[in-house]
Amino acid sequence: MCGIAGQISADPNKIAANYPAYCRMQKSLARRGPDQRGMYLHGHAALIHARLAVVDLENGCQPMVLDQGGEKYILVYNGELYNAPELHAQLAALGHRFVSHSDTEVLLHAFAQWGPDCLEKLNGIFAFAVWQQRAQKLFLARDRIGVKPLFYALRGDSLIFASELKTLLCHPEIPPQVDAHGLADVLLLGPGRTPGCGVFRNVQELKPGCCAEYTVPQVGAPRLTVRRYWQLTDHEHPDDFTHTAAKVRDLVMDAVTRQLVSDVPVATFLSGGLDSSLISAIADSHFTARGKTLQTFSVGYQDNKKYFHATHFQPSPDAPYIRTMNQFLNAQHTWVTLDSEALAAALLEALDPEQNTTFNDHFIDMPFDLSHVLFITTANDLSAIPGPLRDRMDVIELPSYTRVEKYNIARKHLVPKQLKACGLAGKVTFSQSALYGIIDGYTREAGVRTLERTITSVLRKCARKIASGEAENVSVTGSSLEELLGPRFVKPDFLNRTNAIGIANGLAWTSIGGETLPIEVQVMDNGSGKVTVTGSLGDVMKESAQLAITYVRVHAEEYGIDPERLKKCDLHIHAPEGAVPKDGPSAGVTLTTALVSCLSGIPVRGDVAMTGEITLHGNVLPIGGLREKSMAAYREGMKTVLIPKDNVPDLYEVDDEVKKNLTFLPMSDLAQVLNAALLKPKSVSARHPHPAKKAKSVEAAIPPTPEKPKPGAVC
Repeated sequence: MCGIAGQISADPNKIAANYPAYCRMQKSLARRGPDQRGMYLHGHAALIHARLAVVDLENGCQPMVLDQGGEKYILVYNGELYNAPELHAQLAALGHRFVSHSDTEVLLHAFAQWGPDCLEKLNGIFAFAVWQQRAQKLFLARDRIGVKPLFYALRGDSLIFASELKTLLCHPEIPPQVDAHGLADVLLLGPGRTPGCGVFRNVQELKPGCCAEYTVPQVGAPRLTVRRYWQLTDHEHPDDFTHTAAKVRDLVMDAVTRQLVSDVPVATFLSGGLDSSLISAIADSHFTARGKTLQTFSVGYQDNKKYFHATHFQPSPDAPYIRTMNQFLNAQHTWVTLDSEALAAALLEALDPEQNTTFNDHFIDMPFDLSHVLFITTANDLSAIPGPLRDRMDVIELPSYTRVEKYNIARKHLVPKQLKACGLAGKVTFSQSALYGIIDGYTREAGVRTLERTITSVLRKCARKIASGEAENVSVTGSSLEELLGPRFVKPDFLNRTNAIGIANGLAWTSIGGETLPIEVQVMDNGSGKVTVTGSLGDVMKESAQLAITYVRVHAEEYGIDPERLKKCDLHIHAPEGAVPKDGPSAGVTLTTALVSCLSGIPVRGDVAMTGEITLHGNVLPIGGLREKSMAAYREGMKTVLIPKDNVPDLYEVDDEVKKNLTFLPMSDLAQVLNAALLKPKSVSARHPHPAKKAKSVEAAIPPTPEKPKPGAVC
């Protein structure tokens, strides 16, 4: 919310001469909304400050000056003190007089009272600088966990500091010379790390929990002393910054090298921010050296207020900085700003062939030809994309990987890749049971990211065994997974596997693939005809349950059910795993089968799974996601799957492995479903003389493999 900068120099003439540079530095800090600015220039010191006008309204203007005890203190401060009221009370008791309750004034009085030892009393997030004019000494400090950044650079007899890298680069004595080896520092984000440190040559970051003193003596050269005033433990972590940076640097260089294999220009869309600009610029130097072209686009946000409140981080895009990057690095880098409130409208303009040849970004007022750019966007919900924008897109729907696909990806790609990365090629092998065991017992996802991480975890355990001398080679099998990974955390699904009464095995589609959805029904005699539905069922499934009950009442005598009993008994319908919401239009056949089984006492076959919605007259309607649902049935060891007749064409999409091991029976009405699912169905009554139609054979259910189209043929 605030920004600070400044310069301390042994030559006072240099301070006066650099006033235009200080104005540029201050302006670079001011891209945050309605700002208040302050600047202090005197003798050897220049201190600069900018902040949101709504922050610290109560007389907390900066730079703030305090004369006390024969010394003059000047403070610039960025942050928030959580214990400002307590410090205010302590200092007031010691005789300090305040004109406000602002954090700025409390911090200035605290430093005047306790000096650098005040850091032990501060509780908050901050980066500040205090210039002691008579002692000719600058004190810099940063909070313990590194929320607020602070950078500095030594240039001859001067120290220049700023809370933002781009502000530091506005100073004429600090050219934006990028150090490629500093790229790793850009990626070390998180508590205690600030993006950008070490990227520019001779620019340093004041580390979290550290402070610095820069003294300008009357005789001799200035001195800089940096010390740590706080650390989490008594000893540094063994995986310290240097080693971590080396690891990240290697990963980045490997990634750039891998992309260079491509024979076409690579277009990368990056989120806004300094880190993205540097990554793309340094990557561009590697591409250019090999005759390749890298075009990058950074996406910023105009609606900073919403973005700031949502993430507690506010980007500060700076177009002149981007132009400087182009000048020094010869990178084709253009900043395209999209309004987060009107993202779809902005994309619509960018994708329109009538406009995108001279697309104009209103932030930097630069036209750019987007007609040769291929935009690739991703979305989890297609319905959320506005219609006009969707009409200009080619939509490619990517289903989740099946169990067999995951196994083949792991066997052919993930395992060899990780064996090479871990240096264990030829020393560790995975059996088929091991890979399927990891897929079924330790991952539950649509893709393979967790699968790859789990394989890497297994290899780390194997490497430990080999390094300790326990074994020269390790063969990973299904039985050894618990020793390496611990107990399975993906437990087997609850299903009817024993021809139970009142339990039918349904199938459902989820975002991570197909799942089984068993339905349980219990009947309680001497009731009032009440129906209870539990298991976090949605409105659509509740309506399916009502349809199933109506069908059972109409066809009760066909299955030996006493209609009078139905009037006096209570029914309870339940879908296990009640904490998981469930809804969708494909559970009607499962609900009806479980109801008929419970009321008639006829068991449901434990090797049959089913899916399909029903109508009031018992017709079976088609469903979606047959590929994923059939994979779930195959994974759980089912033998037969009952599907709607209209879904037979969808069997083309089902894996051959699944079709070899499952029998698909197409159903057109509930009579066929019950005939196939119930173990011993009753004979048809005289009231309904037409027997249920015999289900078609599996040969009729599975369509033949289509012939390969000839060149020029229309398929």
